[in-house]
Amino acid sequence: MHRLLKRQLKKLFGEQFPQDTTLQALLEIVDESYRNFQDDYNKLENILELSSKESFKELSNFKIAIDAAALVSLTDANGNILMANENFCRVSGFTLGELVGNNHNIVNSQFHSESFFNELWQTIKSGQVWKGEICNRKKNGEIYWVDSSIIPFLGENGVPYQYLSIRFEITKRKKIEEEIKTLALVAQKAQNAVIITDHAGIAIWTNEGFER
Repeated sequence: MHRLLKRQLKKLFGEQFPQDTTLQALLEIVDESYRNFQDDYNKLENILELSSKESFKELSNFKIAIDAAALVSLTDANGNILMANENFCRVSGFTLGELVGNNHNIVNSQFHSESFFNELWQTIKSGQVWKGEICNRKKNGEIYWVDSSIIPFLGENGVPYQYLSIRFEITKRKKIEEEIKTLALVAQKAQNAVIITDHAGIAIWTNEGFER
């Protein structure tokens, strides 16, 4: 029988429990109910323990996958770096020791305007996720582009206390885009006629030379 129940019964009856059969039957029902409750509780504990292990395993797998593909960092509310993964260090050229404790301005390329970062900070300070492309600078001075998502972690008061940044390097893609823009500009100004069609032969783009 539950020790707390026994303690209460001792207070009422002393060491000798009453022999009344009805009361004895009631005590047996209470005792059986507690045993069933304890069994269910133990089963629930086991289920929760297994669920926690599975959840932790899944989270670990997600972390491994993200670390392998993305540049990840965690900052405080002021943008000071608390953690950076290996990919961030490799791409930026900074060591972990050089990044942690420093502000994210350490990779600022000066490419973007002040209003660009003002809009970014207004978004994440309001508790919303910011997404966009950012041009950063490596330790050796080279620039690199990242497709970024910055996720605010909110405290109980609803105010962000940390920010998680997940970035995918897109430097090669940005270079290809710039090359295409340059080629398009050259083709547009060329004297010769240039036309681009789809697979059915329908024109989807022509330059000034073709129009002339």
